[in-house]
Amino acid sequence: MRMLKELYKRYKFIKQVYNIYRYLKFCDFQMFINKIRYSRNVTLNTEGSFFAPLTGTNIKFGKNSNIFIRGSLIFNDYKIRFSKKEMNVKLEQDAQMQVLGNFSFYYGGDLLIKKGAKLILHSGYANRNVEIRCENRVEIGKNITIARGVTIQDSDFHTIYDKNNNCTNASAPIYIGNNVWIGVNATILKGVTIGDGAIIASGAVVTKDVPANSIVAGNPAKIIKENISWKHDTPPRKIIKRCNGCTACKQICPVGAISIQKNNLGFDEAIIDLEKCKHCGLCDKVCAEKIDYHSKNRIKPSLYA
Repeated sequence: MRMLKELYKRYKFIKQVYNIYRYLKFCDFQMFINKIRYSRNVTLNTEGSFFAPLTGTNIKFGKNSNIFIRGSLIFNDYKIRFSKKEMNVKLEQDAQMQVLGNFSFYYGGDLLIKKGAKLILHSGYANRNVEIRCENRVEIGKNITIARGVTIQDSDFHTIYDKNNNCTNASAPIYIGNNVWIGVNATILKGVTIGDGAIIASGAVVTKDVPANSIVAGNPAKIIKENISWKHDTPPRKIIKRCNGCTACKQICPVGAISIQKNNLGFDEAIIDLEKCKHCGLCDKVCAEKIDYHSKNRIKPSLYA
């Protein structure tokens, strides 16, 4: 019995060393370096708030500019490992970015917030190569789905004058409501308000307000259907079926969203608390069984924020 106990202790020690090795091997060190670099200009408002500028994120802060987070914000998400894809973020003097829920930008994004402008994000995600240009104010609501290649800009960024030398194209704020789906390569231009539950079709150029629960398409966008509703796919199961109980994911999780519990067969399994999960992706990287948390055990931020 004593020999078995000694062997078990050695086994636990080797297992802990192996978990630490996996952590060091797969950890996104560039993310931690970025967090230190940008910490002076990033404010985390509540306990559990999370900021993840993943590898390839480039942020330039102007004087008195700030990112305020009351939830989670991820830059350059879902990038293939060793890919050189980047995301660029520039805040000019006195520019403000507020994140009031859980929001994620996939790789290739490009954000520009001009002097004194404000970008407000509630919750959702923006797929790859999304561009947001903000010279006045852009507010994006809850549970937002933004497809790849979308452009949102509240200004023409070049001034047009009439014969009396008066500006005819001044910037105007954009407001996008809750539960809005913006399709591939759509463009949202200045002064537009998009109502809750609306769908913007692929390639649409939105120049006028969009009523709630309607679909618009074309250039310029026109209403093609009204009184509609839409929803995301059903969230996947929380319990990891192929988990071997190594606890590496639990140890690396920065917000304690993963717990290890016994299943009905008596084996350890990891369970993710989707309300706490900040979608940092570290659990994906250390999983010994190569379980894809994103597709099988997690849901997009927009579904629960």
